[in-house]
Amino acid sequence: VKVDKTAPTNVKLAVTAGTLGDNGWYKSDVTVSTTSDAETISDPVTCTADQQQTTDTAGQVFNGSCTNDAGLKADAAPLTVKLDKTPPTLSPTVPAAIALNSVVTATPNATDDTSGIASQSCAAMVTTPKGPHTTTCTATDKAGNTTTVTVNYEVLDTATDCGKILFGTTPPPGGGVGTFAFSCGTIAQLVAVTACPQSTMTIYYNKPGGGYAVYIPASQVSAVNQEFLGIFNGTPQIPVNTIFSVKCV
Repeated sequence: VKVDKTAPTNVKLAVTAGTLGDNGWYKSDVTVSTTSDAETISDPVTCTADQQQTTDTAGQVFNGSCTNDAGLKADAAPLTVKLDKTPPTLSPTVPAAIALNSVVTATPNATDDTSGIASQSCAAMVTTPKGPHTTTCTATDKAGNTTTVTVNYEVLDTATDCGKILFGTTPPPGGGVGTFAFSCGTIAQLVAVTACPQSTMTIYYNKPGGGYAVYIPASQVSAVNQEFLGIFNGTPQIPVNTIFSVKCV
């Protein structure tokens, strides 16, 4: 007669493979094993096979058990695994061009869909000498994954480099719309750089709060251009890297 009334004891779930990051998060594929460290009369003891977590999760609950040869079963306490293998995403806001010796900062705009952002920053932007420069932005998520990106920008001397298009396209002179970033300069330089006939062109400035301010060089009605001229103060320099859309009819 064989008698065993005692189920397996000390049944546990544990992570046996995977890179542990910060704040209890794992950063690589995880293997969860079920074990029992005590013998029973009716050995062998068979436990739940190894389980894997290979996709990002804010909390996957694992269960496991062990059963001896007599058919007596014991469950392990559930184990929750947090896995974030994906580094943060960075979309830095950096002007394509800035004025010489100006004070400008870059914004990292980091996001992370699983564990969230722990920290983010951009290096100081150097604004002298004129010419091409780079800055770096870095973000770390709560699991400890880090992303660093390098962003290019141009330093301009507003005394000599104004009145140019930094990027984008001007409208076809025969008709159409173009959108571009203007380096700096006067309204007269802005009109000239579009290469549109002044008698049929309209300039649109996308205001930060929404809507457009409109400038029509050929308009004889002062109220038409009043808002646009108020924003850019008539003839002084338009700020570096201002975005305009221009329509040629």
